[in-house]
Amino acid sequence: MNRRCAWFLAVMMFIPMGVVAADGPALTTQQQEVMKVSDAWREALNHRDIDTFAHYVAEDFIGSTDDGIFMTKARLLKRLATHAAEQEQRNDVRDVRVHVDGDSAIINYLVCLTEGGFESKPVTFQLRRTEFFQKKTGAWFAIAAHESPVLVNHRVPVKIDPRTLQDYVGQYTWRSGFPATYTVEGDHLIDEFKGEKTDALPMAKDTFFEREDLGWTTFVRDKQGRVTGYVYHYADGQQATGKKIK
Repeated sequence: MNRRCAWFLAVMMFIPMGVVAADGPALTTQQQEVMKVSDAWREALNHRDIDTFAHYVAEDFIGSTDDGIFMTKARLLKRLATHAAEQEQRNDVRDVRVHVDGDSAIINYLVCLTEGGFESKPVTFQLRRTEFFQKKTGAWFAIAAHESPVLVNHRVPVKIDPRTLQDYVGQYTWRSGFPATYTVEGDHLIDEFKGEKTDALPMAKDTFFEREDLGWTTFVRDKQGRVTGYVYHYADGQQATGKKIK
């Protein structure tokens, strides 16, 4: 089930303007200007050019990593100095949005984070990143940044007898007013929650996962083998339960 805690970055800033996508209209001169700074900042990161990277960061910079660690400029530079280039690279920027209003700007985009240095092959993650810039003395400087992981579950589904999927069909309690509903479409178990349908992929006997959720659901049976509810396992070890009501 796609039930994740939402993380919010509170920013005391409002910029009333339009949105420009990477595949939309051409960027204005101002938008191109700030986007070039963002690109140069990222390239300095990838090449571990600390002096250039530091040049683009305001002294009063604040930010947070995708794992919730608070960052100042000093902490950011220390982190950069202790992570070799082959250990972390950000590339494949896409779905770009640029907002500019006077001397303030926001850029939001998707980026691929590749982490290497392991004995096995590198691992990749998709991030949604937001950067805030301010123009000072004629140049753009990063004053804040935040990135959040775009969750993708890489587990490989197992094969099960499709006839067993009927055991899970029904409605289950979740939050008040929002029951979880399971149906079967072809050979697929479908999780419908708040009007959204998602494939529930078999992970083990009575256990299913979904691509955009790092948790998993295990259905519970009674002594007669009938499904009576489920346990949803959050990736951090917390659990939530639901009973079958229909």
